[in-house]
Amino acid sequence: MGADHEVQVAHGLPLLFQPSPEIDVYKRQVERKPHPTDGRQMNIELTAKGAAVRNSARDAKRTWLAQAIAQLDEEERETLFRAGELMKRLVEK
Repeated sequence: MGADHEVQVAHGLPLLFQPSPEIDVYKRQVERKPHPTDGRQMNIELTAKGAAVRNSARDAKRTWLAQAIAQLDEEERETLFRAGELMKRLVEK
């Protein structure tokens, strides 16, 4: 896995990953590894299964959005894209 799949967490956070029905779902989607230079930290990394789940969810969102935009008429699509450009300008300031 590449660095884009890693999240460094504080030493105390792994205590949140105690066995529970909610966490059991994620056991094969993430793995904990010791931080290479700081023994107080753990890295949480997506497994191949976790990356596949993330990619599937992202693809589903993109498909939904493309279908929703396709239902708009030309004027609505232009308005939507102009609004997106305005929002982009606002966050870049």
